[in-house]
Amino acid sequence: MEDLQMNIKFKNKLKKFLSSIMAAGMIMSLIPSVSFAAQSNEYVDPADVWIEANGRASEFDINATVTTGTIFCPICDMPTTNISYRVPEYTRTGETAMNRGVYYSDGTCIDGVSKGNLDDGTPGVDAFYTGYHWTKSVCQNCGTINSVDGVNSYSCGKDVYSINPCDSNFFIDFDNTSYTPYNSKTHTTDAKKGKYCQFCKGTYTRTTSKQENHDFAEIIYGELGNQRFHITADCNDCGYTKNEYIAAKSVVQSYYGNVDGKSHSITVADLSENGVHTSIRYGTEANKCNKTSAPNYTDAGYYPVYYEIDYSYGGENMTENGVSYVWLLSDNSSSNTNNGHNHDYRYLETISPTCTELGYDRFQCNECGALQKRNYTPATGHDYNTIVIRDASCQQGGLELHACKSCGSYYTENTSMTDHKYQTNTVAATCTVNGYTEHICINCGFKYISDLTPIAKHDYRPTITAPTCKAKGFTTYKCRNCDDTYISDYTEPSGHQWDEGHIITNSTCESDGVMEYDCKQCDEKMIKAVSANGHTPGAAATCTQPQICENCNAILELPKGHSYSETVTKPTCTTMGYTTYSCENCDNSYIGNYTDKTSHNYKSTVTAPTCTTMGYTTYTCVDCKDSYVSDYTDKLAHNYIADVTAPTCTTMGYTTYTCADCGENYVSDYTEVLPHNYNKKTVEPTCTSQGYTIYTCSDCGKEYIGDEQQPTKHNYISDVTAPTCTELGYTTYTCKNCGETHKSDYIEATGHKLSDWIIDTPATIEQNGKKHIECVICGTVINTVEIPKLPNNDNSDEDGHSRVGDYNILITDKNNKPIFNSEISIDTNDNLTIKLPNGRLLSAEDITTITVTYTETQQPAENLNIFISDTMNNAATGRTDANGQLSVPNTNSSTGNTNGTVADKDKTYVVIVTDKNGELIPNCYVTVGDNYSIDVKLPTNTAFNNDNRVTITVVNEKGEPINRLRVQVVGDNDFIESGYTNIKGQLTLPISNSDITDDNGNADVGEIKGDKIYDYTVVVSDEQGFIKNALITLVVDDNAVLVCLPDGKVIDYYNRTTVKVTKTDGTPVEDWKVTVYNKDGSGIRTEVTDKDGIVIVPPLNEAPISKPTATPTPDTNATPLPGVTPTPSSKPNETDKPSETKTPVLPDNPTKTDKPNEPTPTPNIGDGSVVQNKNYKYKVFVWDNDGVISEFGLIKLLENGNIEIELPTNKTLNPENKIYVKVINADNETAIKGITVNVTDAAKNTASDITNINGIAVVPVSDTDITDRNGYAQVIEDEKTYNIVVEDTKTKIENAVVKIKGGKISIILPDGNVLDTTNQTTVTVTDKDNAPVKDINITVTDKNNKTATKATDENGKITVPVKTSTSGGGSSSGGSGGSSYVRPSYIVKVIDKDGKIINVNKTIKDDKITLTLPNGNTLDDNYYTITVTDKNGKVAPNIDVTLKDKTNSVNGKTDTNGQVIMPLSEHKSYIVGYPDGTFLPDDDMSRAEAAAIFARLISEEKGETISGKSSFKDTDKNGWYADYIGYLEKYKIIEGYNDGTFKPDAPVTRAEFVSMSVRYYSLFNDVNKDGYTVKYTDVNKNYWAYDDIAYAKNIGWLNGYSDGSFRGDNKITRAEVVTVVNRATGRTADKEFVKDNFTKLNRFTDVTDSSKWYFFEVNESANTHKTVPFSKAETWIKFDTLIEKQFI
Repeated sequence: MEDLQMNIKFKNKLKKFLSSIMAAGMIMSLIPSVSFAAQSNEYVDPADVWIEANGRASEFDINATVTTGTIFCPICDMPTTNISYRVPEYTRTGETAMNRGVYYSDGTCIDGVSKGNLDDGTPGVDAFYTGYHWTKSVCQNCGTINSVDGVNSYSCGKDVYSINPCDSNFFIDFDNTSYTPYNSKTHTTDAKKGKYCQFCKGTYTRTTSKQENHDFAEIIYGELGNQRFHITADCNDCGYTKNEYIAAKSVVQSYYGNVDGKSHSITVADLSENGVHTSIRYGTEANKCNKTSAPNYTDAGYYPVYYEIDYSYGGENMTENGVSYVWLLSDNSSSNTNNGHNHDYRYLETISPTCTELGYDRFQCNECGALQKRNYTPATGHDYNTIVIRDASCQQGGLELHACKSCGSYYTENTSMTDHKYQTNTVAATCTVNGYTEHICINCGFKYISDLTPIAKHDYRPTITAPTCKAKGFTTYKCRNCDDTYISDYTEPSGHQWDEGHIITNSTCESDGVMEYDCKQCDEKMIKAVSANGHTPGAAATCTQPQICENCNAILELPKGHSYSETVTKPTCTTMGYTTYSCENCDNSYIGNYTDKTSHNYKSTVTAPTCTTMGYTTYTCVDCKDSYVSDYTDKLAHNYIADVTAPTCTTMGYTTYTCADCGENYVSDYTEVLPHNYNKKTVEPTCTSQGYTIYTCSDCGKEYIGDEQQPTKHNYISDVTAPTCTELGYTTYTCKNCGETHKSDYIEATGHKLSDWIIDTPATIEQNGKKHIECVICGTVINTVEIPKLPNNDNSDEDGHSRVGDYNILITDKNNKPIFNSEISIDTNDNLTIKLPNGRLLSAEDITTITVTYTETQQPAENLNIFISDTMNNAATGRTDANGQLSVPNTNSSTGNTNGTVADKDKTYVVIVTDKNGELIPNCYVTVGDNYSIDVKLPTNTAFNNDNRVTITVVNEKGEPINRLRVQVVGDNDFIESGYTNIKGQLTLPISNSDITDDNGNADVGEIKGDKIYDYTVVVSDEQGFIKNALITLVVDDNAVLVCLPDGKVIDYYNRTTVKVTKTDGTPVEDWKVTVYNKDGSGIRTEVTDKDGIVIVPPLNEAPISKPTATPTPDTNATPLPGVTPTPSSKPNETDKPSETKTPVLPDNPTKTDKPNEPTPTPNIGDGSVVQNKNYKYKVFVWDNDGVISEFGLIKLLENGNIEIELPTNKTLNPENKIYVKVINADNETAIKGITVNVTDAAKNTASDITNINGIAVVPVSDTDITDRNGYAQVIEDEKTYNIVVEDTKTKIENAVVKIKGGKISIILPDGNVLDTTNQTTVTVTDKDNAPVKDINITVTDKNNKTATKATDENGKITVPVKTSTSGGGSSSGGSGGSSYVRPSYIVKVIDKDGKIINVNKTIKDDKITLTLPNGNTLDDNYYTITVTDKNGKVAPNIDVTLKDKTNSVNGKTDTNGQVIMPLSEHKSYIVGYPDGTFLPDDDMSRAEAAAIFARLISEEKGETISGKSSFKDTDKNGWYADYIGYLEKYKIIEGYNDGTFKPDAPVTRAEFVSMSVRYYSLFNDVNKDGYTVKYTDVNKNYWAYDDIAYAKNIGWLNGYSDGSFRGDNKITRAEVVTVVNRATGRTADKEFVKDNFTKLNRFTDVTDSSKWYFFEVNESANTHKTVPFSKAETWIKFDTLIEKQFI
């Protein structure tokens, strides 16, 4: 026992040791990437930085947020430090794995045994945050992983994570907004906002992107070296930088001259730009400049003048220091040169050449002070330094300053604007949108579109779907580019072909078997029964096996059980001990009774240390060879040997130490280098070179030169050269020793006498000019320069100035402020063109003034022609006055080639004049008249009469039309017409009662009656666009308009014509007659305009039955109409008239026909035609026995909602060929019940019927009918309509004669059908609404005159002849297998939701089947598909079925396929979107919309029609919401306000909607609100909705906000509404079904992302579906036939 306890203690210690190592290793591996939440508040979304790794736990470790805390560890049995790892859960659907029962990161479920689907993916790629996180912990004392979960938990000791919800109280809001530069004006703002869990960093985000203007902050730098200020503007958001430069430059010039009695000083020219402040201080010493003016000098001398120039701009300063000179020579110095002594000239200074003057050396006589110039050097010419004052851009020209570095001479030069730098993006045309090329300037953002390409044709690819036994085949044509599809080319179903059959359930000893027959072409099956066999005993029972029946495996004798013996295996140090139990009667065995391993028997081996490695001991078990290393010892010391290296004169000495044992070495003990040992060599000087000594080290060869000596003097001889007119005289001195030569003793040249500038070629705007300076004595050209070409374009600068040609232009506003960046150009005829900058308009509110002067004289430039326009293309033309000025807009202007802009006081008029073809009439003269009117003088010889009408268009400077403005137009010979502009700012003169529509389908017509003008605007369009060249005629006396359509346009049901008539001020003209007709006079239609002044021809309440539209025939007898082109026609012969058709009489006995056994497919009913009026919008289908009627017929919708139909000439009202009409709502495709359908054929025979519950009416209806290919007939008696279906066990029966008389129905079967018990005849009778008709007598007669009479049952059915009895094997209850034979003649198959066949107990009574589920199967959380067939495998419809478990039962009835699914309920849609297909989940919902939702829910639950009268005074009884609000008032769901209003259009608040929800819920459930409380910060117990909010919160309908508030008065969003309603009604979407069938559902264009929290809630509310409720969710039954595509 003591040994066992010692072993346990040792094992626990070893476990702690190994766990600590594992935990420490895990922590060390995480250190580089772990962030500690307790130490940092910086937020990073883990999905943005997710690191993938091998192994799920390892990947979680790398991406986890790590925190440290204290827990109670059950392993340590005490509180310990704990490290927790938390990582958000991400799944592909955004739904937590917890909902699927998965609890651990290795896929293990919460039971710790079974496995489930994690649905994991890559965060940020295909997986989304679920609101849960994975957690793992490590105890820092014992190292156990997840000990906090409990010793017996699945995760304890395992490297796995478990899942936990993120608490909403610990979410933190964040804003990670980033900015990306877009162009010089804007940047792209990507706002990423949301909230994140502060423990795991799991993030809910919403991201928006938009363009915003830069937020610039300016910084100014002084750049003295570049003589400018540098202005940098940085965007505070995105960092975008733009630069601007301001010149800061002063030119300082020295003065040289003779004493003349005047004061002289240096000169300064300031070239700085506007805005730069310049101040200069002067002084006679450097760093002592304290005078504000330069010193002046009058006496001869050489005076330095020092200066400091300070520049300041925008708070930034910089200082320039320099020196210039004033040198005054005595005026008698030249006379002193010949005073009788030899001058002793000494060198004084060198005067450098300037840009225009020679340089020289100045010498002065040592005795008399006389000056002499020698050694002249040529003038240097100007050396211009270019300073960029303003960089050229694609928005503004540049400006450069060219200043000579030497003399300060300068000039400025404008540089042209740069071209836009376009980035081109080509967008290809598709079959839905045009293609184009987009050009975007990457510098300024300007963009334009070019190369527009037309929409491409659809590229349809056919996909053929073959017909099946029951369904038609068809071809689906799908565009491979845009997914547009349509279906065509239908083929008929093929019908079933049964095989020879196969056994589904073999006959057993106790029950029947089942034979199943498969259709060779589809999945349809037919089932028949096979009799039972009886038991056959098998082998005798053994220990484990019972005796069973060899046929059915039924247990006949139970197993006998095992008899075990024991064998003990002892433990070792590597394996546990155990006992083996073996059965004495069979080979069964098992192992149990385990004992712990024994201890290891370790032997130690010692490894000694060295100077490079530590020593250690290896312990090895002698029994199992297990080993480990321990008992480490320190390394030994190195055994170093020293090696000394001596120093030299170039390198230091040192000692190298090397270990004798391992070879490791290092260097130390350095000594200094030795001195050099130099030898000397001397070189003597000459007159051209110095003397020196060379020193060379004899040890290392290093050399250097020293002891330099000056060169000896030259020995010169002289040679004198006399001066010339252009050259200096001088003396040449040459050294006899070395030949060196130089010139001196210069005598000044007589010099050129320079002329003024001589113009060779004057400059123009087309070419450069040329000028020169020459010597007037010798004619030598001294300098020739090019005169720059005069600028022909410029942009106005910041002062509004610009220069083009010989003119200076100043542009200012009404306050004389300069207008910057206008574009100015001039042509060779001195015509000025001005384009105002962006944002500047020609406007009477801010007059623009142009002042023009001559550049040379600055005198005003009079009578200069100016054309000016703005960015809206408003233009004005005028000439400058005597002051060189023109102010625009003024009271007159020419329209030029575009328009003319004039001003009348505070009004601005932009006038455009066009002719009858819409072509611009140029150079019209526009003047302002009296009382806000304008006069337009047409150019000479402009046609202006009734045949050549002129249109005047007047808008303001913003392009907005000016209505009711009086306009007078003057033509040749003072022909004058006037009128007022219409709502589009247009007036067409002379006024005429007829006009032709323009490109926009627009025509202006009018008449003058006395002193009154009647003028109207008519717009004509069809479904393809505006109609051009339609003739419009006004008949004022009749309040009528005539519209003659142009060539290529006709009145067409498939391209309807719309005509809108308005007054000139835009007021619609109501109740006027509009007659529209084709150009050949056919198709005359007259309609009356509605309140909007609109007629549609043909009207929308008419539609053809199907294409093609019949070609209308001209009415040759009609009154001639304007614009009609007569077409020859001939009168039809009498034989061409349609013959009268009489209703046929049915024969007593129908003609014999050969019929196939299989039913003929249902005829194609076509796509239907839409008709509508102001109250109704229907889609109508018309067909007969042959299918859709393809010839031209007409459908009309009457104002009361009834339908009239005119049949084509080849269709008659005939009982043998019924006319079928189906009417549905065109918007949601629901059937329209109870409207009258009147049908008329060509013979004027009429028949009518009322649509049934399926929206179908059939004519003619009489007391006799013949069944069609679907076995259907309809008869009527005493205004009661009966629907009859006749069929046998094989097919529907066609051509049976059905007649009703005296309330009894007789049926005569056609040849080929007889009354036979082997092929019974079934007759079904329903009323107009398809409800079964019970207890009506039916007599069936076959060709052999055999009859059978029977009254219909509760299902409206009879089956004849009646079988006398049924016998055969089997039992009515019990049995095995999911299908069994039920007396008298039904086979039932039961399958659960997982597809498993269920054995049920079955009983039958009165054709009603009761099924009892076996133990273990319940109606909870399951559903069952029940199929009922007769013994021949034919489906059994309308059979009552009851399904029971131990406690509950449900009822149902089989459908036409013999199936019923139970338990099953239906959830109807209760929410709708908007006409554009959106749902707008984040928008508000009105109180009326909320009322509509609850009204629909209540009416569905109660099976009532929504109706009611509202008592609220602001509820419009004709409003769409009136019935909804009145209906809810009846049930006290809604309450109005104290003032008696309901406010239907006001947004519903959160509190109001919760109260409505609770009241709705209380209608169908017991609601007790007592005892419920809630602790929202803004909801106290006195709040009007406190009890409702507390109830809704506590039963889980909705929550408050993370700050603890509820915000009851806030608006509730549409997404929140459907969520609350779903919870209140117990509805939960089947997410898998929604995702798999999303394209088939009612869906919204803005609710397509399944990761959105509201995605499934919205789809639950918008789709009617059959569903099976489960405890946690619901399952939508996955049959397409159960998906009702509705829009409610």
